Amino acid sequence: MSLSKRIAFVTGASTGIGKAIAVKLAAQDNVKIIINSRNQSSLEEAQQHIGRMAETKEQVALFCGDMSDEGVRAEAFTKIEKEFGRLDVLINNIPGGKPDTFDSCDSEQMMAVFSQKAIAYIDMMKRAAAMMKRHEYGRIIQIVGNLWKEPGDQMFTNSMMNAAIINASKNAAT
Repeated sequence: MSLSKRIAFVTGASTGIGKAIAVKLAAQDNVKIIINSRNQSSLEEAQQHIGRMAETKEQVALFCGDMSDEGVRAEAFTKIEKEFGRLDVLINNIPGGKPDTFDSCDSEQMMAVFSQKAIAYIDMMKRAAAMMKRHEYGRIIQIVGNLWKEPGDQMFTNSMMNAAIINASKNAAT
């Protein structure tokens, strides 16, 4: 199925993978995208970059806010529903926590990263899925990197969170 006339929401879209995905989506005919970042000026710079690369600035809407915050997530989905009426594609691309090792991690840090990333991804999946079910179409893509299957040095907690997100995604897909 083509992405024609679809609404896509890309989190973490001011740099890196999120920005590259936003460029590719914006270049598609009739795809409206909403890009997200925690920093307004970075978001506006990304919007300009995406507009230049995809030649379609009019199709790029902005939502500034930290998606690890439950209130911000609720606000984002309310705004999407109000302004666009639906959501067809969610690209979950929220950054992880700080580097750590098994020896250096502590339970407080793990709980913070779990809340900021894993809970945020799952909550966004649930919110997006509810909108997508109403319109009988949707795609949710989780960007987590390879740490879920190949744990990296200095990335103990992030590796666990990415594995949790992948497992939750597989479970939800069934």
